[in-house]
Amino acid sequence: IRDVASWNSVIGGYGQDIQGHKALDCFERMQNDGLSPDAITFICVLKACANIRSKDKGLITHSKILCKGLEGDHSVRNTLIDMYGDNGMLLEARKVFDNMLKHSVVSWNTLISGYIEHGHSDEALQCFEQMKNEGISQDVVTFSLTLKACNDKEAFSKGQEIYIDIIKKGFEDVHVVGSILVDMYM
Repeated sequence: IRDVASWNSVIGGYGQDIQGHKALDCFERMQNDGLSPDAITFICVLKACANIRSKDKGLITHSKILCKGLEGDHSVRNTLIDMYGDNGMLLEARKVFDNMLKHSVVSWNTLISGYIEHGHSDEALQCFEQMKNEGISQDVVTFSLTLKACNDKEAFSKGQEIYIDIIKKGFEDVHVVGSILVDMYM
């Protein structure tokens, strides 16, 4: 007996790998079997769209999420931001982010990551500042991402400011942060 949970497991398994097309095929088969996707299904499908860089399928999935009334789910929204960011659709990622009632450290990190991945370091650093202004506590991921945005000479002084924040938070001994700091100083 195939239920939503079993389909989610299969879709999620394929979606985490480079077999995103198989995940999307399973998603279609699930619906053809008359089962209605839930938030977890859509998260798995969005991850598959991100992994295979499928803008069209991502947009279609987003419209299905809207029809099901699931866009208010925080995890779904974070995954939408990630999918749009991975596909280089940064305006769409920002729209989803801006429509959130509350931002978490994961929301901010996901948006910052999309900007950095596509060479928009200035926007990533602006997000970092907005995050601080909102009072959201930065984590190791935040600092690692933001330091990557400081790899050019214009942003070097900002990188030094961020390094001071890292020391204040006690993250200077974290291996990933140390490696990125070495890259920035090089």
